[in-house]
Amino acid sequence: MWPPSSKLLTLALATLSLASTPYPLHEDDLSYTEGKLQNNQQQQQQQQPQQGSWRDTRHHSSSQYRDVPPILQDQRGLSRDYFQTEDRQRRQTEQPYDENSFSGKLRRDLLSDYDAVAFPWESVWEESGWVQPGQSTNTSDASNIVRTGLPVEVGINYYRILSVDVTMSIADIYVWFHEKWYDPRLTWNPDDYGGVEQIWFWIGDDKSEIWTPDIELWNQESSLSESLSNEYAVVKFDGHILWSRAGHLRPVCNFEGLTKFPFDTLSCVIEIGSWVYSGKYLRPTLMDETGFTFGARGITGEAYAEFKLTDVSTEVHVYPPFPLSPEEDWPAILYTITFSRAWQPYIRGYLLLQIILNLTAMACFWLPPHCGERMLLGMTSLLASVTSDLVVSEKLPSVNEVTSFDNFSIMSRIFIALVLFETAMVIYFYYLTADSLTPRWIAWMIKKKETHKPNPRSNAKQKSFLHLKEMQNNIFWQKLSRNIDEFSRVAFPVGYAIGIG
Repeated sequence: MWPPSSKLLTLALATLSLASTPYPLHEDDLSYTEGKLQNNQQQQQQQQPQQGSWRDTRHHSSSQYRDVPPILQDQRGLSRDYFQTEDRQRRQTEQPYDENSFSGKLRRDLLSDYDAVAFPWESVWEESGWVQPGQSTNTSDASNIVRTGLPVEVGINYYRILSVDVTMSIADIYVWFHEKWYDPRLTWNPDDYGGVEQIWFWIGDDKSEIWTPDIELWNQESSLSESLSNEYAVVKFDGHILWSRAGHLRPVCNFEGLTKFPFDTLSCVIEIGSWVYSGKYLRPTLMDETGFTFGARGITGEAYAEFKLTDVSTEVHVYPPFPLSPEEDWPAILYTITFSRAWQPYIRGYLLLQIILNLTAMACFWLPPHCGERMLLGMTSLLASVTSDLVVSEKLPSVNEVTSFDNFSIMSRIFIALVLFETAMVIYFYYLTADSLTPRWIAWMIKKKETHKPNPRSNAKQKSFLHLKEMQNNIFWQKLSRNIDEFSRVAFPVGYAIGIG
């Protein structure tokens, strides 16, 4: 055994090492370190060490721990993640149960001959009246019995719609996913184990201590094993098991109601069932007759969210069996989730902007035709409208259906285009000097050109006459352009209001 002074020195060094760690240690880590110290002392008592210092003990073969006491070897250079990983591995692999506690004895007895891969399906079939081959006295009655699978209750606690990608038809929902089933191999009498009525078993992707039903999201973007966390399952003494996990549901949705964007209320159907086992082995059912609940929204929060969950409905749908397996149907639970979109940001950021741009374009009607900025104002409004439309269009899929957003966008751009056309027409009339709108090449075809030569003496008088006639024609066309502007000042706003209404 170590001398008392060496033992006190080792404890002091261990205390200093624990105090110098850059992270807070948990009680499990301290108790774990204490247990290792006691084990080291017991090993020193059983095996007489050689004379010398603690450097001669062979607890570690690595050279980096050769000059460190055994009590400090587990505290040198370790981080928080290391302690959490090592503690979890210790609970699952090194010491899954304590032999000196009732819980440890119960775990040992339950897992001694337990197969976490297979399930005794015959125990479920016997409840429906089925008997094993060779034990039936009436074979005709036994052949008419339909074997039903293990009921697995499924319940989803919906908390929040995290995101909805309508272009990819994917939704991301934060949930608590509950599963409840019965395992006849995990039953015991609490009186035999000190009144222990429930126990916990670890279920994870890499290693699970007990068998778990194969429940999967059928229309999945990512599987439940990837989107849900690994947690312990609670096992009651009567064999009923409850497994609750927090995480995300990422279904691929066939959204309905998108045609009313941005005033739409979308719905998505989630299919949950067994991927491997048919209804002959597993039958998903609704937990507590509804199969869903709503979480504490005051904690998780739906403030400042684009989508809010409004309604959930459930239905158990049974798909018919394949011709080669008439006894095996495929039951599934259908969750129809309805959520509404926050339309106020689209009103402020797009619809109101489009209305302002259209009114700005209509301001061209008050500008004089000879003002060069009149056409520039209309073109700028059109370009700004198209740019705003492209930003919002990125949130919508490229489909054949026409949404309310498309109708409004098309109407706004048509009116701005009409404003530009009216502006071009007014400017053309304002500078027009011809006596009619007939093109010259058409007039030349109707009336032949005179062949006689003009009198040189009358050139000055003729030019003066033509100038006066063009001025009179121009006065007429300018008056017409003013009338067109006056009519457009009233007709365009009224027509636009009716169009978007």
